[in-house]
Amino acid sequence: MMTKKSSVKALPNYMEVFMDTGNLALNSTLDGVLKISGVGAAHAATQETYSLMRKVTSTGRRDIEKIVVKAGKEGLQWGMVAGMYAGFAYGIEKARGKQDWLLEAH
Repeated sequence: MMTKKSSVKALPNYMEVFMDTGNLALNSTLDGVLKISGVGAAHAATQETYSLMRKVTSTGRRDIEKIVVKAGKEGLQWGMVAGMYAGFAYGIEKARGKQDWLLEAH
């Protein structure tokens, strides 16, 4: 039986998350999901915060909740797309038996 390992290393401008599930394709997919989900959430949060700052009326709790919900949704969407891409890229790489620029060009 394989043991599952995980680790997180966080620095001020860099974060690395490593999860070993025992399956290389799943590892690649999870890596893509975890890395890009944060980017999508940050993107949505900054967009919503900017539009909130430009708003003339006062800011309420509902506005903050809207930012959090949108950041969560977009983070999940971006992460799922990145995970699918990483999984497909890994599968194609394994099927071809090599990693080269042809896979990255398309």
